[in-house]
Amino acid sequence: MKLPLPAHEDLIVRRQADQLGIYVHFPYCIHKCSYCDFYSAGMDRMPGGGKTVPVSDLESFAAQAQLEYQSRRDQFKKFGRVNSIFFGGGTASLLPAEYVDRLLELFRSDFDTEGAEITVEGNPENFSPTYIESLARIGVNRIHVGVQSLHEHTLRDLDRYYDRDRYSALIETLAHSRIGNRGVDLMYGVPNQTEGQFMADLRLLLSTGLTHVSLYSLTAEPGTPYEAAVRKKKAPSPDEDLQAKLFQELPEFLSHEGFIHYEVSNFARPGFLCRHNLRYWLYEPTLAIGPGAHGFDGSLRYANPRNVIAWQNSPATSPMTMHDPSLEIPLCILRILVPIAREDLESLFAPLDRGEQGMMLLQKWANQGLADFTGHFQWKSGAVLFLDDRIMEMQEVLSPA
Repeated sequence: MKLPLPAHEDLIVRRQADQLGIYVHFPYCIHKCSYCDFYSAGMDRMPGGGKTVPVSDLESFAAQAQLEYQSRRDQFKKFGRVNSIFFGGGTASLLPAEYVDRLLELFRSDFDTEGAEITVEGNPENFSPTYIESLARIGVNRIHVGVQSLHEHTLRDLDRYYDRDRYSALIETLAHSRIGNRGVDLMYGVPNQTEGQFMADLRLLLSTGLTHVSLYSLTAEPGTPYEAAVRKKKAPSPDEDLQAKLFQELPEFLSHEGFIHYEVSNFARPGFLCRHNLRYWLYEPTLAIGPGAHGFDGSLRYANPRNVIAWQNSPATSPMTMHDPSLEIPLCILRILVPIAREDLESLFAPLDRGEQGMMLLQKWANQGLADFTGHFQWKSGAVLFLDDRIMEMQEVLSPA
C-alpha cells in the first residue's frame, strides 16, 4: 500500500540550530511500567507508596534542578533565544503547576522565550481540567498525554497504572481543554489487542480535536522487565503482524483526518509539528536538566545519571563528551518524512570527513526513485518501510570501518 507523504513547500522543515531547547526530566511515576526503558522512579516501589509526590521530594527536585540549570546555563548562553521548553519524564504531570512556573521563571530570566512552545507531558490520571487551567495560566501552551489505550485489559497487559475515573473523564477533558495544542500517545501491537480496539481508541481521541498523535508499536526493550519476561517465555511477545499491518495503514487513515506524517511514529496537523521533537531529529542543541536527562550544546553531549539520589547529590557534574556525528546524524535526520531544506543538509554534512559522500548518497537515493532531492530532500513513500536499512547505509558511508 502506498503511504501518503506531504509534499507542500510550506511544510519544508528548517534547522534552528542558533536557538535553544530546554528539557526538564521529572523522574517520578505513580507506577513504573514494565515495558518502559526511560528513566523513572515508581512511587509504588518506594516506602509508603502514594499517588502524589511528597512535598519534600518536590522541593528537593526543584532546588537541584535550579542548581544544575545555573551550573550549565553559561555554556548555552550563546544561543540567547529558546524556542521550546519540554517537561517530560517520568510523569511530568505529577509536577504541580507552581513548580513548573518556578522553573519557567528561571529560564525566562536568562533567555528570550517569547513564542516558545512550552509542553508538559504526562498521564491521564493527572490531566484534570483544573490542572490544565493552572498550566495555561502560567504560559504552558502544549500538553501531551500518554494514553496508550482506552481499554482497561490492554492497559493491564501493559502493566500501566489505571485510574478508571480519570480515563472515563479523559475524552471530555481533552475536548474542552483550554490548551488547544494537545496530543496523545497510543500503543499498538500489545498482546491480546485487536485492530478494532486500537482504531476505536484512535477515532475517539481524534474526535476531541487533537493536534498531534504519536503512535508507537510495543517493543521488548533490552533491560526492561517486560523484555526479560518475554525472553523467559513468561509473557507474550508483541503482536508483530498487527504492528506491520497498522504501520502501513495508519498514515493513509490519518492523512484523511488532516494529519501530516512528519516522523516515523509522529503525526500532526499543519502548523502543529512538535518543535521539541524536531529539535532532536534536526540535531539541534538542548539544555537538559534532571536525572537521566541528555544535553547537547551543538558539539558536545552530556548524560546525567539515571538515579534520583546520585543526581541530587551531584547535579551538573556529568561531563561534556565527544560523540560521533557520523553515526548520530543519520539516525536523527533520516527519520524525518517532511521535506528538509538542502542547505540544512549541507550544513550538517559539510563538517564531516565524508560529508560529500553523504550528500552523494542522498542523490543516489533520489536517482533510484527513493526520494526527491531538488531544493529539499524528502523520502518517497516506498522508502519509509525500509528506513532502518537506509540509516545503516548512510552510517557506513559516513564512517566506514
